[in-house]
Amino acid sequence: MNDHVLLHRGDLESARLSRDHADAMRRFVTDLRPLARALRSADGKAYDPSGVIPDVRAAVEECIVCHERTASDLDGRALAYERNAASRTASARKMSSAELILGLAHRILLCAGAAALMVLAWHAVEKVRSHLLGPTITTPSIGTPRTPEASS
Repeated sequence: MNDHVLLHRGDLESARLSRDHADAMRRFVTDLRPLARALRSADGKAYDPSGVIPDVRAAVEECIVCHERTASDLDGRALAYERNAASRTASARKMSSAELILGLAHRILLCAGAAALMVLAWHAVEKVRSHLLGPTITTPSIGTPRTPEASS
């Protein structure tokens, strides 16, 4: 398989994973928002002998901000992966005219070489046959080999 195709698939898989992680973080933030609202409204109104409500509220809000920022970064990373995949496939599809001509010349030479090998093999078989059976003459109408003595 072409390396560009593998890189393209890898970039698209990375983009998908980045989007999945960003979505998971957004779901987590959505789940935390009611807790943050409750802590904001309970600040100073609830019985809090140890005074942890403001600290918990600050920690939850900081967690929300951090997860939103990370989700945004992951979305940006997913876009970068997709752009990278697109540029790789675009460069993989473009071939210069020199590369096209070189590829065509290579294929022509391969075909010519294969034909030359077939001709050489046929010639070698005929040489071996003539050494083993003697000279043969083929008639176009029948196509069976005859010795020169039988034809005269």
